[in-house]
Amino acid sequence: MSESFEPQEAGTPPSREGWMYKMTVASDVVVKRRVHLHPEGMFYTFHDFVNAPHAKKSWFLSPRCSLTPSSEARVSEPRKMKVRPQGAWTLSTKFLTHQAEPIDVYGFRISWPKRWAAKGYTSIDIGCDDVNDARDWYRAFATVIMELRGQAGEEGVTLDDVGKSISEFSRSMGGGPTPDKSVVSETMGQQANKRVPSAVREHVDEDKDPFGDIASSADGHVEDADDAEDVQPQLAQHENHRRWRSVTERWVPYRQMQGVAIYRLDGNSIKVENKAEAKLGNLGGEYMVSSIVRGPPQQVCDALMTGSSHTTILGPASSVEVLETTVGEDSQTKEVLRLVLEAQGWAGYLCAPREMLVERMLKEEDGMYIILFASVDNVVVPAGNAKEIRSTNSLYSKAVRGWVRGAYVVAPMLGYSLATSPEAMVTCIMKVDLGGGCGEKSLLHPLSSAAGLVDAFLAHMLGAVILVRDEVEHSRFVLAWQDLLMPEQEEEELLEPLSPLYFSEEGDAVGAAAGGSAEAGDGGGVSPGPMARSGTTSSRPATELRMQSKLSVRVRPGSSRMLGVGGLEGASSGGSSSARGGAASGRMSSMHLEDAVEEGAEIDFDRLRQMSTLPPSFWTELHAPGAPAVFDVRGGTYLKDRRKVNAGLSAFTLSSVDFFKLPHGKVEHVARFLPTVRQSGAPFAIVVNLIIPGNPLLNLVLTFVVDKHPRLLGTPPPNPLEDDQGWKPFDLVLHRCVWMGRGPTLTKGRPGLEAV
Repeated sequence: MSESFEPQEAGTPPSREGWMYKMTVASDVVVKRRVHLHPEGMFYTFHDFVNAPHAKKSWFLSPRCSLTPSSEARVSEPRKMKVRPQGAWTLSTKFLTHQAEPIDVYGFRISWPKRWAAKGYTSIDIGCDDVNDARDWYRAFATVIMELRGQAGEEGVTLDDVGKSISEFSRSMGGGPTPDKSVVSETMGQQANKRVPSAVREHVDEDKDPFGDIASSADGHVEDADDAEDVQPQLAQHENHRRWRSVTERWVPYRQMQGVAIYRLDGNSIKVENKAEAKLGNLGGEYMVSSIVRGPPQQVCDALMTGSSHTTILGPASSVEVLETTVGEDSQTKEVLRLVLEAQGWAGYLCAPREMLVERMLKEEDGMYIILFASVDNVVVPAGNAKEIRSTNSLYSKAVRGWVRGAYVVAPMLGYSLATSPEAMVTCIMKVDLGGGCGEKSLLHPLSSAAGLVDAFLAHMLGAVILVRDEVEHSRFVLAWQDLLMPEQEEEELLEPLSPLYFSEEGDAVGAAAGGSAEAGDGGGVSPGPMARSGTTSSRPATELRMQSKLSVRVRPGSSRMLGVGGLEGASSGGSSSARGGAASGRMSSMHLEDAVEEGAEIDFDRLRQMSTLPPSFWTELHAPGAPAVFDVRGGTYLKDRRKVNAGLSAFTLSSVDFFKLPHGKVEHVARFLPTVRQSGAPFAIVVNLIIPGNPLLNLVLTFVVDKHPRLLGTPPPNPLEDDQGWKPFDLVLHRCVWMGRGPTLTKGRPGLEAV
């Protein structure tokens, strides 16, 4: 604070002091502050008056300030507000009701003239929980403003003096860096000694409110010749700017990443507000990044929630696992994720990967999508998976547990809703402690920060905003840039193995790979793949096929959600099976469907048996094609005589059985990537995936096929089982079977899915 004002502060006691509630950036959240009002035309707000009496924010009143409502008698209607606890976030207080204390606040607003907006002065909303106290504060502020107007009329106030005062105290008020004097003069008016005309009337009507002229302007200024000048009007009138300038915390630019600024909360604010957290070891830096996405908010939210091949909520991850999913009493779905993060470049080589156990929840409040996430400790990680790393270039073989919490806010454009907005703004506020040598508490933190190791992890995590933006915007085009780098004829050479467990002809487990290469695309698995059409797979011996080829999966650019955290949507929509993105995928799926709905299609069961990773000797006798089943089922009179009858010929045929392991956790709908499913050529198939928990995770996948598609059955007759029309009971089951390939299908109760 400037020395020129120290005598006024020390020598002049406040005319009124007490506790008030100040509105935050959220319209329904307030914070409790100690307020000191001085007759010289200034007041102070104290964040923690008891423990830190010198940590205060200065506010300077102007003779042209206005009060809303127009009189103290109108300070009568309370507003339902939430009180933000000490050290808590505004967003968490707003959306987590158990952290907020409800209260009725009687408040009013102090507004500054337009030209003061350049220094961070627009308006402030304050109030009390008692109506009489609120009216007393209103009267006190109005009295000080009236005295300032009287002084301005008698002595005159130069705009240069105002500019100097604000410039000297801009840092204490949470504003930006102090501008040059010439900038101040140009902003506040270039006439050096121009007098500010008094806004006080010479004769005040006794019947009117004595402070009526103070509250005469609802937009924060009293009309005069000076205010008619256009001095940054958009900056002063913008509502978001008003709320941003009213935030007590100060965000400073930290660095830039691909043209997007990353902000960090001022270190002094972190130390003052989070002393309780610091004792618990949860102190970390708080960062914010925001970007505009040329795409609808729903698509941005889907990219964050359902996952993508490029990023997660914490940036690209080496390993992603869904540990548990719960539905609360408020019908909110919460997911606990295990993410393993690695820094890029040489920092990833020197630093151990970071393991984050994060609980994630999606809410829709105030016309925005809010994605809250926070680290959790009371989660049971499967044995052997807690420290295993899928693939890493680090010198360390074990991951270090980190701590993170934050929120994503996806907001539509002004004047639009979430459903109609053509663009969206995604903002991420993240508080992170990397742990280990990069942790805030570590003695090596200054060294790791100076070496750029901390920045490498932060850029990796905060880069999720940019990656989500690129994914949403790139999806609008027919040809993505990734397609130009990977010719279709080289796709099979770039596939990523799933490390299955294979068997020799004698049934012994061996560590080889099996199955044919397959494109991860059409989720229906009913169309013959490239290898099936070429005929090269069936010509290879079974032993050679199991020992030399690889069960593989590859995510095409158009099917970015295939291996996401909630990769259900990719399965329902079928993903993408061509190098031309999602639009071409839909057309190809329809073409494949028309080819597959041919009655009496021939299925090469011998080839499918050879492609199975579990030798046919284990399962062919249980379900032989064309032979009656070896088991019995309940007969039509079972409830009377308890008799069972032979199951007879089955409607489906067991075409293949695959048995393999997934060393890095489960993969959603892994059967989509099996060659025995994708290259079966069957018009319709039912796949049963039995997951055997353990380390490693084992999967037993059974594929049942039929030689005709259920759509060929057409519409059933009124009495299909009574009339002689060839309908069997199982035909009705097939006719009602939910098929996710095309057409509007309701998927209620299936999290992560939409109607396709």
